[in-house]
Amino acid sequence: MQTKKYQRNQRRRKGFTLMEVLIVMAILVVLGSMVVTQFGGILSKSNSDNAMIQMRLFQKQLKFYKAHVGSYPPTEAGLDALINAPANAPQGKWNGPYMEAAEVPTDPWGNQYTYSSDGKTFTIVSNGEDSQEGSEDDVTLEGL
Repeated sequence: MQTKKYQRNQRRRKGFTLMEVLIVMAILVVLGSMVVTQFGGILSKSNSDNAMIQMRLFQKQLKFYKAHVGSYPPTEAGLDALINAPANAPQGKWNGPYMEAAEVPTDPWGNQYTYSSDGKTFTIVSNGEDSQEGSEDDVTLEGL
């Protein structure tokens, strides 16, 4: 007689219990948080790589500038000297624009690159995701 009652209860049960649903949701939340954490690190790394690639393109353009003018653009002129002739460029030597853009592109985080030069060497810096100068997420390229 007990087996009939047990079989009858088993046939009526067609859904999941609340506990089963909560356990599955908890597992999905844990897995989702692990994926988001991993993806965040990958995205940050790809932005840093993108900034370095962009700075290497600037480096090539700066070398063309130096080949024509004889020195890298002064710090005051910045990377804008690749698009517009600086006021102190030697007459007739600036053969630009050296970049096809209308303005100097920003870094992957939307900030301006920092450029400095003594004429013989240059440094380009992206302040990274936190936009703070001198922090560990800065991306720097130094050229000769």
